[in-house]
Amino acid sequence: MPSLFYLFNFKNVNKEMIILALQKRDLFNCHSIKLFHFLKQKGFYYLSKGLNEHTGFNYWVFEVTPEFESALNEYKQVKHIFK
Repeated sequence: MPSLFYLFNFKNVNKEMIILALQKRDLFNCHSIKLFHFLKQKGFYYLSKGLNEHTGFNYWVFEVTPEFESALNEYKQVKHIFK
């Protein structure tokens, strides 16, 4: 299956194809600006960005891969440093 970036680059792709691609992937909603910057520094790019209606803060959606899970585990070990 092509990556989401591949699908989004074509203007003639219908919404059903995009929704189907999103449904087949494990996604992670990141609501922490500190975690977002950590992941960005590690080379991860978000698929989508949104605004939480209740808090008014941004959140970012990442695709979960083994490398992403490894980075999350690393963050859990060092997040106390980022105060």
